[in-house]
Amino acid sequence: TTKKARRRPQKRAHPTDMAPGGHRELLQLLGIGGGGHAEVSAERLERLYREVAPQILDGPAIENQLSLLNFLPTGCDGIDDLLGGGLRQGQVTELTGEAGTGKTQLCMSAAASAAALGHRVVYVDTSGSFSAARVKAFHRGFVTADAAPAEVEQHLRLTLGLITVVRVHDVLALFKVLEELGLGAGGRAGMPGDGGLEGRADLAAVGEQMGLLVVDSLSSLLSPLITRTHHQGYTVMASVAS
Repeated sequence: TTKKARRRPQKRAHPTDMAPGGHRELLQLLGIGGGGHAEVSAERLERLYREVAPQILDGPAIENQLSLLNFLPTGCDGIDDLLGGGLRQGQVTELTGEAGTGKTQLCMSAAASAAALGHRVVYVDTSGSFSAARVKAFHRGFVTADAAPAEVEQHLRLTLGLITVVRVHDVLALFKVLEELGLGAGGRAGMPGDGGLEGRADLAAVGEQMGLLVVDSLSSLLSPLITRTHHQGYTVMASVAS
């Protein structure tokens, strides 16, 4: 004997089903979905979709946005070519690689290059790797060979004067430094923050003029927190990134 398969009644589509995955709960929380609110205009739903969904940009739109950003050369022509001109102000550039591959050297070269162009640089040193002697060596490559020694020396002093070195040895101190710099960069240098950096209120003023921020390196601070027994390290890492 055979049984005739019963056709299951089709579920009536609800306007909130048009929303991207994971947003149905959001629509219901906003009071435009669920029982009693079955009628949702397509215009309203589309407006909400534009607000919560990631915007898709085509190639010309992305190229136009990138053209509005300033480039800071790293001092290494090969790296600058790979990056399309250098480091983009307003964006985060992450350097990764094995130990001893030159990450710190590139950081110091970028700091020297930006300062030589007149930009205020904040160099957050977490491992004691910053070297003024190396910055001086990089700086020599940024001036012409026929420059007078006195002129080179004067420009070097100006370059070094534009590099503020902040040494931190734990992630909480890093949070405080980033907060103070953020207050300054956002034009809120006079406002109190949660960091409470005693004696380092000058960092907020530096943040107002900051053209480049270097953190060398995050791994030395976060590695001890990212273990099998310390899962909060990932949360801390996400907080630093934000």
